[in-house]
Amino acid sequence: MEKTVLMISEEELTEKMQKIVADVFVKAKREVEAQNADMLLSTHKVSEILDVDKSTLWRWAKAGYLVPIKIGTKTRYRKSDIEKLLSGRG
Repeated sequence: MEKTVLMISEEELTEKMQKIVADVFVKAKREVEAQNADMLLSTHKVSEILDVDKSTLWRWAKAGYLVPIKIGTKTRYRKSDIEKLLSGRG
């Protein structure tokens, strides 16, 4: 088996490594943001965030304005839906 020798300057190596690290960081940041957007929040937490009563959340669910997810007997809301609502895109 033949060996191949690659010559690269310290500056080039440093530059390539910095680019690799930056790319990995950006990818990891996107993944964390995507996971956070998909978090499910309780009715209690959502009512605190939006500063509304739980009955308001129930009315909004009936009207289709903010639709919760039912997991067994628990009611949860997507964090991304709350963020859309707060940004005026809901």
